[in-house]
Amino acid sequence: PKGESSAVTKNASASHTLAGPNPGYSSSKTQSDDIGNPGQDLSYTLRCENTGNLPLNQCMVTDQIPDAFNLTSINSGVGKLEYWKTTGSTACPAVGDTAENVGAFNGNATTLNNLGPGNRVCRIRITWDAEVLPQASVAATISGKVRGAEGAVCDSAFTSGAFPYNLVNTATFSATTDAGSIPEENKTTTFVVRSAVGNPTIA
Repeated sequence: PKGESSAVTKNASASHTLAGPNPGYSSSKTQSDDIGNPGQDLSYTLRCENTGNLPLNQCMVTDQIPDAFNLTSINSGVGKLEYWKTTGSTACPAVGDTAENVGAFNGNATTLNNLGPGNRVCRIRITWDAEVLPQASVAATISGKVRGAEGAVCDSAFTSGAFPYNLVNTATFSATTDAGSIPEENKTTTFVVRSAVGNPTIA
């Protein structure tokens, strides 16, 4: 009727898309130099970064230490270090065999000097059990010397005709989240060992 008004109802709606679980990580292994002489100092940095949208419950790296590298120290954030050792040309014990357990790093360097006569570290495993949030990372640095018959570290690993020699080192990374495990990643570096004759040692 004239003079009356009818109520008008207006509805407003909005939609929001929620990102689903997308776990992921990125691993890297870098070395301090690419080429050098026997007896030279050499270090590797192992890094695990959370690139997903879920926290990593654990990140772990296993590094098979090559014969031509004499590992002496490890420096990392909070984590657990395990290492396997061998003597001379004896094969490295299997991963399932009992490993030495150094315990928590707490940010301090762990020096591996008391290995016994002729022993060397042939494998390490670092486990970070502390939660790694998205976009955060954890890392460790392992240090030592290139072995060889020439230079400061004398060893029968090389002969004068064995140069140049490729010191190949592969690390295997893995990670887990509440959604399950993430596929492993292998990272490999190659350090070219050259004869010290006519080649100054790289600082």
